[in-house]
Amino acid sequence: MAGGSGLNEFKIVTLLVTWVVTSLLTGLITTRLPRLRSWWCVGLITVGCCFLTLWMMLAMSPKGPALPHFETTGEFMAYAANDAIKWVKEDRKIELDYSSESVAAIEEALDRLSRSIPRDNPPPGTFGQAIAYGAYLGEVLRRKHGGSWAEGHAEGGKPSYSLTIKSNVVVFPINWCWKRVINGEEDDVITNSS
Repeated sequence: MAGGSGLNEFKIVTLLVTWVVTSLLTGLITTRLPRLRSWWCVGLITVGCCFLTLWMMLAMSPKGPALPHFETTGEFMAYAANDAIKWVKEDRKIELDYSSESVAAIEEALDRLSRSIPRDNPPPGTFGQAIAYGAYLGEVLRRKHGGSWAEGHAEGGKPSYSLTIKSNVVVFPINWCWKRVINGEEDDVITNSS
């Protein structure tokens, strides 16, 4: 949320700077060239200066962080799992180590998330958190049993991520985490990941 607030402040400042620069440029041009003092000329100069200033301000505007590119679904899942590790470390001061025991920390994080949001209308970003926590759970299973990640599956649908374990069992750890957030304790991930 803080990032969105900063972006709105930047837009307001950009608009104010644009108005000031446009006014100054229009005043400078019309005082130096008396032939351009008609309403039409002042209007055209104002619009032109406004577009020029906006273009310059947008060219210098701060860019958001570049999104990484992933060659495989496995790379994306490893990246997302690292996000979950960072969040748990920042929030609970717990180092996750991809052990079966570490799944309890993910369950706690999902429980807190589930209790903190309206389950019938989760805020934007909630599914992204489920992806990260699910990626961590999947990586725990993959490291223990072997296997590979895939995007989309006949059972899970197109936006799902499945993990096929070496024994040809297909699991959906991200779906488990999403259900845990939306349904609450009845869908705890410790039971699903065992």
